Amino acid sequence: MCWLAWISFNDKKALESLCSPVKIRAKDSESFYFSEDLSFYHAHLQISDLDKDTSQPLVRDNLVIWLVWEIYNKQQILDTLCIPWFEDDYTELEVIFFAYKKVGEKFIEYLNGEFTVFIHDTSLWKYFLYRDAWGTKSLYY
Repeated sequence: MCWLAWISFNDKKALESLCSPVKIRAKDSESFYFSEDLSFYHAHLQISDLDKDTSQPLVRDNLVIWLVWEIYNKQQILDTLCIPWFEDDYTELEVIFFAYKKVGEKFIEYLNGEFTVFIHDTSLWKYFLYRDAWGTKSLYY
């Protein structure tokens, strides 16, 4: 079970009270992220990539990325987009990062799985919120 929540202003106390009921359901990790105009909470029950650091969000090169659930076709995405890889060395978040850097917003066309993805592109001052094509994972906004 994973949980994402955000508010469009920087207020840790408001975000903590919003998220306190779900802390029991996703015990493996939780994280907060704050920027000038965004407060974000992520709780995570880890199912895949158990031996890797999958703490969220992934913050790299002006991108902040969160993922709920899982991507089924990591290797296929790397191969299709000609992203070099060695064995199974990228987490799902890193695959999303490289795909977004390579093809921009069209990266979503390459993903297969059950997921919700939130990307904050700080260089463009834009937020992107995606879910899988079948709507398997609930998304309320």
